[in-house]
Amino acid sequence: MLKVDKEKLNFIIKNYHAENQIAKAIEEIRELEAELKGYIYKGKNQKEITEEMADVYVMLEQLKIIFKNEEEIEKVMDNKINRTIERINVGLPPTLKKEYLE
Repeated sequence: MLKVDKEKLNFIIKNYHAENQIAKAIEEIRELEAELKGYIYKGKNQKEITEEMADVYVMLEQLKIIFKNEEEIEKVMDNKINRTIERINVGLPPTLKKEYLE
């Protein structure tokens, strides 16, 4: 995944406090949502989407620190990706299936 400086993120959390950073994460997610909706309906806002995605990634990294669940997140993400691949493979003819799951 992304390489982040956890020391800096811990400093931010310590100074702004966990509850405030959780609220900030919600705010940043809403801003990304708005930009994505704008893209669907208007298009041409790639720069804004990139900015908001970066904000959300930073906040998600802080949330992993706050909730102490980084390893669990990785396992759940892996399971969700594998489940999606399984669902895709179920609906594909054998010649088009990709066997990513070993």
